[in-house]
Amino acid sequence: VGSFLEAVLRSAFPTSFWGSIHNFCQVVQTVKVFTKLGRTEQIPEKALVDGIRVLDMTWLLPHHRVPAQHRRQSAKFSRSDHESATTLLRNAMRWLYCKFIIPLLRSTFYITETEFTGSRVLYYRRPVWIRI
Repeated sequence: VGSFLEAVLRSAFPTSFWGSIHNFCQVVQTVKVFTKLGRTEQIPEKALVDGIRVLDMTWLLPHHRVPAQHRRQSAKFSRSDHESATTLLRNAMRWLYCKFIIPLLRSTFYITETEFTGSRVLYYRRPVWIRI
């Protein structure tokens, strides 16, 4: 399931959306943790953005303050700019999970917990579930 979501995220969003390979890997790691959560477990919103480098995501930052060729090297942003970018990132990650990942999982897999696995979540592809 984690590899499936990684492939979908890689093809659905351009590399510039993630800002860096590091950010993409952090999101994939968090998605894999998310898919292993039980039905009653939750992931804190802060955990969705943990480890993501906000400054790598240039689309979150105010472009009018720094010339394009110097954006990454010499960029100095005020605390309020950084907090605004972090808030936008949290909103983007909330959208990614609530409006993209969860509906994708629901439409592709039948997700269930069984008595013999305890709180472990099982994912069945829809065609397989129909045969069961």
